[in-house]
Amino acid sequence: MAIIRTQAQEFLVLPHAISADQHWRTIFVDTIVFGWLLYFTALAVLTAIYVGIRQKIVRRLDGPHASKVALGDAHSRRFSQIPIGESESATFAPADSFQSGYQAWALGGLLRLFWKIVPVMTQAQMLYLTVEVYFGLGWDATASKFIFVFITSHSILLFLVKYMANFNTFFLYPCSLKNADYIAVQYIDQKRKRKSTSHLLPVHRLGERSDSGRFFEFTCVRYLEEGQSCRFRPAGQLETSGAQVHKTLQNGGLSKKTAAELRFTEGPNQISVKVPSILESLMIEFSEINYIFQTASIWNYMFWTTWNIAFLWLFLVYGCGAWKSLLIIRKNQKQISSMAEVGSEKPEAVLRDGVWINITAKELVLGDIVQISHGSVPADIALLSGSVIVNESMLTGEPMPLQKIALEGSRTDMYNEKADGKKHSLYAGTEVLQSVADRELKNVHSCESAIGVVMKIGGRTAKGQLIRMVLFPSEVRFKLTEQMPYVIAMLAVWALTVWAIISFVSEMSHTDSVFVGISAITQAVNPLMAVSFVLGQGWSAARLREDGEITCLNVARLPIAGKIGTMVFDKTGTITHSGMALSAVLPVAGRELAEEVGSARLNTALAASQGNLLRALASCHTLTTMQDGTLVGNQVEIVTMQALGWKLSAPGEPRSITAPDGGEKLSVLRQLEFDHHRMTSGAVVRTDLGVFAFVKGAYDKISTICLPESLPVDYAAVCDRYAKKCFYVIAMSFKQLSSEDVEMSRDSLEEGLQCCGLVLFKNEMKEDSPAAIQELRSGGINCVICTGDNTTTGISIGKQCGIFSEGARVLLGELGADGQGLAWRDEDEQGKVLQRLPDVEAHAGQFELALNQSSFRWLVKEDAALMAEILPLVKVYGRMKPDDKVNLISLWQNYGIDGTV
Repeated sequence: MAIIRTQAQEFLVLPHAISADQHWRTIFVDTIVFGWLLYFTALAVLTAIYVGIRQKIVRRLDGPHASKVALGDAHSRRFSQIPIGESESATFAPADSFQSGYQAWALGGLLRLFWKIVPVMTQAQMLYLTVEVYFGLGWDATASKFIFVFITSHSILLFLVKYMANFNTFFLYPCSLKNADYIAVQYIDQKRKRKSTSHLLPVHRLGERSDSGRFFEFTCVRYLEEGQSCRFRPAGQLETSGAQVHKTLQNGGLSKKTAAELRFTEGPNQISVKVPSILESLMIEFSEINYIFQTASIWNYMFWTTWNIAFLWLFLVYGCGAWKSLLIIRKNQKQISSMAEVGSEKPEAVLRDGVWINITAKELVLGDIVQISHGSVPADIALLSGSVIVNESMLTGEPMPLQKIALEGSRTDMYNEKADGKKHSLYAGTEVLQSVADRELKNVHSCESAIGVVMKIGGRTAKGQLIRMVLFPSEVRFKLTEQMPYVIAMLAVWALTVWAIISFVSEMSHTDSVFVGISAITQAVNPLMAVSFVLGQGWSAARLREDGEITCLNVARLPIAGKIGTMVFDKTGTITHSGMALSAVLPVAGRELAEEVGSARLNTALAASQGNLLRALASCHTLTTMQDGTLVGNQVEIVTMQALGWKLSAPGEPRSITAPDGGEKLSVLRQLEFDHHRMTSGAVVRTDLGVFAFVKGAYDKISTICLPESLPVDYAAVCDRYAKKCFYVIAMSFKQLSSEDVEMSRDSLEEGLQCCGLVLFKNEMKEDSPAAIQELRSGGINCVICTGDNTTTGISIGKQCGIFSEGARVLLGELGADGQGLAWRDEDEQGKVLQRLPDVEAHAGQFELALNQSSFRWLVKEDAALMAEILPLVKVYGRMKPDDKVNLISLWQNYGIDGTV
């Protein structure tokens, strides 16, 4: 390298005589190091004085007497942040998350400027020294000075990039929250046991007056100053009850004055997605640590007279970075911003001062009474009157229309979205297919469509939550990124070892030796390695957008998709078809199950002797109809009603079901919607014979709430037999009531029932499921079924599609009758029960496992060690609730294998 450098210098340095100009340039170069030493000495003294002053201020605000300070004068308070990617039923304040107040400070601002000047000036000086080494003073006069400037510049750059948020906060004046111009979102750094700043946010005033309220925006959510405490809390959500919003409706909605005040404080109903400018995008991209190393490598090669390599690296590194930043990330950000603005100009009819007026969707405020019109829902809305059919495929991915019913006006408890949202909430961004007014509503404010109240606006809505999840993804632990620093460190150690050996055996000067060491590190940890990552990830993101219409804002996460170790599948709609076909019904005759009755002859076969089973099938559902008569609701209930041929009442009329020949009419007095915990649904119905409660649900659940004498003797065996044949089995039951019993509690309704039959649905497996499972398994990916259906059915589907290994026995874990310990039933040898699980290592490959909900919960709570040991062997989980599915995913994510779920 030294020979190449010398030859390049001889070629590049122009012959010239020593001149006065060169003499003064030599003096200037020689004073560079001395000048920087003076600068840093003065800057260090000023910074030390500043630190002393600032520490006194911090001790006064956060010291032992801080607890005696009035809330309004507090410097730091807990931060109630809105979670991203979780339920927003309640805000949370993590124990280690704070909001702290700061003001601009002339002394701090001046020092911050002095420190930020250093990397800018040193980069300019490196350029000057590089020009001198090629065309002026040469190597010997500039090399040692270049090393000093080089190390200084990149050390400070590294510090600034890594600690930028803390650096900016450090040079602000700590103050109370009520006087703050900036809010620092801080957390406790567990390693250093001190506060660390994650975001520094400017505080804005709501108006020009000094006493007007204040706010800041964080992750697309507005945080408003709260009264005397001056603490900032998230805005955009209405906390109210059914009785209060119905009273607002009766009073003619919000007044125009109140609406104007709410819009002033809460902000517009708009998801504000800031798209950085071209310059900002480039600054964000190049403010990463890897670019500092690449820049240092480029300068080293440029000064080392290998300018051709340096220019090539400069083009590749910054060209690829600009391409990724501007043509991939910024382009996707603009697309997300456009998605956020869709529907903001849609006209909406709202009730103000007792009069319906038209405004745009972005002008809606919390508490607005609004007509539900067809098309996109403009905000999160609770339904007050009428009924609505909505397509929530944007949220759930399932295009099945859902019915929403009105929130009761008698309810005085606070509206709980987690509990009530499924029945009463319309979510922003979903599509209204049908809006029907309540024809019984006797109110001057009634209209020809359903009416609702705005509960959430802007970033707090369901649409806003989805957009925030994309823009601000949660941190993901990935072994590639976690172990990369160790790999780089080992390569650097190797390079330094080589450098030490070369320096020891050669006769290079100390200056040349330093450049050889830097070059050795550059060769071991090639700067183009990061460029190859950027190119690969960028092209992958471009292909996703073009071929799959998938937008990716964080392209660095794409390699994670290649390290998936386990795929957890739902059963219905994923491995099997989403729809089900009604196969047959098995009526109960005495203590036996009668022969199957095919779906084509249900009315004729059941009308004579099984009237209660027929009425249960006809009324025990939550279906509704569109204006054209199309049934809307659960797919299982739709195919049942289609097979029966009974007719539902028109939308908006009192709910009733009429027989095909009109000979019988069932009036629904009360609906019992499906409850995940109960695993039942039903209805209270008035018939010609009296009032009856009809309840249906999972066959194992119905057996526990029915009178034992009403169950067929072979009930369990028959149900298990059909479940193993991949039938979806539902049990039907009933009991007669008096008119006074209609409003009794659901617990009372669902006890002492009589079983009246079983309903069999065939859920066929998709034709390509076995091939897809086999392809995943051949790639080393573990496949698991996690379903809310019966465990036995899940095992049968697992065997058919190849999730269970060929030749392996299947053991089903069941919780003992006393609730303590598991018994393992061999599904391949009927009736064989093992009290202990065989040794996992000794019998590897000989058996695989399945768990139901109760056994899974018991293992997680009582025997976590065994759960961790058998986790890779469990292929099917049955009767799992949504919370159980989340817990299972968390178990796999914490399992510690090289992969993700």
